[in-house]
Amino acid sequence: TQNAADPGPGYTIADEPQSEFTFDADTKVLKGPYRYVPGQLVMARTNAPNSASAQFFITTGTDASKLDNSGTYVVFGETDTEGLAVAQSIFGLHEPRLSDSSGAPSREVTVHSVTIEENVPDGIVSDGTATDDTVADNTGNTVPNITDDSISP
Repeated sequence: TQNAADPGPGYTIADEPQSEFTFDADTKVLKGPYRYVPGQLVMARTNAPNSASAQFFITTGTDASKLDNSGTYVVFGETDTEGLAVAQSIFGLHEPRLSDSSGAPSREVTVHSVTIEENVPDGIVSDGTATDDTVADNTGNTVPNITDDSISP
């Protein structure tokens, strides 16, 4: 809900690891390893660490990349092309509130169905862990697992 008195679901979800962040002293910008793109399902959170719980949002446009340097938003899924088009059309109905920076669609929107498919990327076993030669990034893509002993001098 949008009510501050709502205690939430009674659990929270840990943020993405922040150990890979660097601070660029010249630009005074925090640079993160994560890349956010349109079509991702992302856990919403407060400003407090590890505060994601039951709310999420769908990234719908190129502004999603503004989250890249935040890097603590947990990506837990993605839409297909048709799902992204639906989310973008709903976002197109957005009307801002005068009292704050939030808003709502200009008319009631009802989603009649959602299909959830589990697509396990190559290199990931069904329990979500990576095989020895690959690891998963925050978008579910697999990348080579580079360890100290696999780097040649």
